Amino acid sequence: LPETIEGLVAASEVESAEVGELRTLATVHPVLARPFVDVDLAALRDAGLLGEAPMQAAEGAEVVRSRLGVEPVPGVWLAGATWGDESAQQAVALDIDRAVVPPTAVGDGTTDQNVPTGPVLLGDEDGPLAMVSDPGLAEHLLSDEGVIAAHRFLAELTILWLEAPAVSRGVVVRLPPAGSVDPTVVGTALAGLADGQAVRSVPLTDVFADVPPPSDGPTTLSLAPHRPSDLDDVAAEIRLLRSQVSGVGSLLADPEAGAVVDHSLLLATGADTAERDRARYVDHAAAGLQQVSGAVTLPEAFRITLTARSSTIPVNLTNNLDRNVAVRVE
Repeated sequence: LPETIEGLVAASEVESAEVGELRTLATVHPVLARPFVDVDLAALRDAGLLGEAPMQAAEGAEVVRSRLGVEPVPGVWLAGATWGDESAQQAVALDIDRAVVPPTAVGDGTTDQNVPTGPVLLGDEDGPLAMVSDPGLAEHLLSDEGVIAAHRFLAELTILWLEAPAVSRGVVVRLPPAGSVDPTVVGTALAGLADGQAVRSVPLTDVFADVPPPSDGPTTLSLAPHRPSDLDDVAAEIRLLRSQVSGVGSLLADPEAGAVVDHSLLLATGADTAERDRARYVDHAAAGLQQVSGAVTLPEAFRITLTARSSTIPVNLTNNLDRNVAVRVE
């Protein structure tokens, strides 16, 4: 996630080795456009905060451009354990027409159902195309069996190919963010896919473009029920802070001031942000905004008596910043 990249940058006075390696990989592998943090689109809509979604997308893309030096590939959503019809519809409205979902997000919401080997339509004809990720294959790469697990991963893929070698099929393996990954295991698995004799690794976007719908299973799947997060406790204050941000936008061009406010507000609506932390992020954003909005102060209220039709009224403005600013007085 872009927020993770920013965290790696912030934790190091110089560029971290991890970010440097990511930048190198980004030159040869496409980077999907992601929101700054994962969000629940249905929850944003229910709370009247759907305007946060474009801001999440814009900041996520900017992190990829500035930190990795590449343009992210738009239009693909990575869903959580459940997604739901409302979130899928909101995604399509935001020009996100492809998705990767786990088995728990479709059908009866269980992980023991067959995983389609091609893109399927979610919901009705207006829904997004989706690849259902294969948790069984992911488990091989997360096991503690070392390189043996990588070879089992390759063997299972080869068996899948042998079942119908003349049919073009695809599977998506998504490693969970909290999973413990052994680089040697994943590296061995990727090296085994490099020759492309039976199976090969391709960018996710190529799967959607080149792999036909499944020939031996359903081409349309319903979405399992989804319970949106509750953002009502912070929604009103987030809307207020956003309106105040627009009033001091020129000052927020300052990178540090802008990051404090914007990133804190984006984190407040994150799908994985703990409920107890949402208000803390909002308070942090409010404190950062106060530093900026209080940059120029007026004198305390005072009375003045005019003794003529025209006169000069002295009003002293105090600039609390260390640089010049343009001020409009109304």
